[in-house]
Amino acid sequence: SIKLLIDSMVDICDEKGFDTKHTYIWADCFCSNHHRSFDFKTYLTSVRALLLKTREVVCLLNCWKDPDYLKKMWTITVLFVAVVEKCNITFVLPPSERLELVNEISNNGYSNVLLSLPSFDIEKAEAVK
Repeated sequence: SIKLLIDSMVDICDEKGFDTKHTYIWADCFCSNHHRSFDFKTYLTSVRALLLKTREVVCLLNCWKDPDYLKKMWTITVLFVAVVEKCNITFVLPPSERLELVNEISNNGYSNVLLSLPSFDIEKAEAVK
């Protein structure tokens, strides 16, 4: 939801000390139509150019156990380019999910969290239609 996005972005701005009135966020999901056909090479070039300017990627996860972010080809592509170009990468959870993650670690340690990390498979990622 939009509220989830806003709450999460306000949290990350607060953590990084950014002024929310003067911080601009490129939300790829609102700026690019990932449901139409397009040239992947052109998309990759555009993503790389943007990341070389910003050097910063904020990945908004919907949950910590099985995030949708790791199921979409275009988000995995952005993450891959960010890693290759050595950009700063921040993963953000909605406040309720963040609290659930903290509780999970506090109560059960890191084992369940670590078990959830390798569960994504690039070959099963949803591609653009």
